Amino acid sequence: MYGVLALIHPQVDYFDSSMVEWLVAVGDMVSASVGNTVEMNAIPKDEARYKWLFEEAVVPMIMTNLEGYIIDVNRRACEFLRYKRADLIQQGITAIHRLGTGPIGSNRFDSLQEGKEVVFRTTVFPKQGEDIPVLVRARRLFLGDDDVIIWVEEDISAQLELEQLRQDLTSMVYHDLRGPLHNIYSSIITLSKLLARENSSVVRDLLDVGTRSTKQLTRLVESLLDIQRLEEGKAVLDAKPTAIHDLLTEASQLVYPIIHESQQKLKLDFADNLPLLTCDADMVLRVITNLMENAVKYTPMGGQITLSARTVTGAVRISVNDSGPGIAPIMQNKIFEKFSRVQYKDAPKGVGLGLAFCRLAVEAHGGRIWVESEPEHGSSFIFTMPTSSEAISLAVHN
Repeated sequence: MYGVLALIHPQVDYFDSSMVEWLVAVGDMVSASVGNTVEMNAIPKDEARYKWLFEEAVVPMIMTNLEGYIIDVNRRACEFLRYKRADLIQQGITAIHRLGTGPIGSNRFDSLQEGKEVVFRTTVFPKQGEDIPVLVRARRLFLGDDDVIIWVEEDISAQLELEQLRQDLTSMVYHDLRGPLHNIYSSIITLSKLLARENSSVVRDLLDVGTRSTKQLTRLVESLLDIQRLEEGKAVLDAKPTAIHDLLTEASQLVYPIIHESQQKLKLDFADNLPLLTCDADMVLRVITNLMENAVKYTPMGGQITLSARTVTGAVRISVNDSGPGIAPIMQNKIFEKFSRVQYKDAPKGVGLGLAFCRLAVEAHGGRIWVESEPEHGSSFIFTMPTSSEAISLAVHN
């Protein structure tokens, strides 16, 4: 309500029903007129507020029409691109950065015209100096009568430098670990042979712990190297026909000692007549072992771990179930990313690379991996491996 219109006449019952209807109609027209005036006065204020925010934003922002031609840029964009504002107006957005490799491509901004936000990495071309890597966020907006696309350009040079530094450091560490680990393992094996007649159970137990720990570290280093190779797109698969039952049995034997030490139970549930898989046996063995070792870490003393395998249409389905604290839905996709870990009070420590390796290794075989879990009800890590040689060949090619 914008106000009250009152009409008063000294004569009683002066306003009959027809007069009242006429006055109501007049009141409606006055109300509509006042409302339109208020809204029209508000539009310039909203537009002025938006333009001030656009101009004073601390990140570079570019405004284009739906065809991608620049109609405005903010002050920070001019500084970032080292252009004067007048020199940028009416240039195409492709004169500023590439689009061809991004999700927009050459579709003339179909995704943006549908109202979707588009996010992608690319490189901007400043007027002077070297090209700059950026993260672009673009979205269609309606500003009064204008139908525009807003492009926010975030400089990610420092982020990429840190990523490269981390890759270089991890690569150096991985390669430097392989040699000493091999020497330790060889020494333990030699000691085992020299002490073969030793009857002391303590000596045998110590040698077994050293051998098992060295193998575990070796698997970790190999998995870390595979992460780097797979992310770089290098084919690392030595695919051969493999009995998946044998891999499952070997993985359970490798992990059983730490299950026993943790006073947990292991249940094996394999379907009969599991088919041969064309796969990199060592890599798939490390996937299964990694999932089982994770289950041991998160399962309490006295809990149970179940390793099962079934055939499904065109694939083998392998799952590792634990009786741990479970995983919140918001984390169930993130845990397969590098350096991501489930976080809760007293959670086991870790780097957060094991599940990233599992995802890359499974996908390199043309399979899929996921987790099914509810908080306080344990977790089931499941992955599928295609049984056809054509599927694995296509995965290796890709």
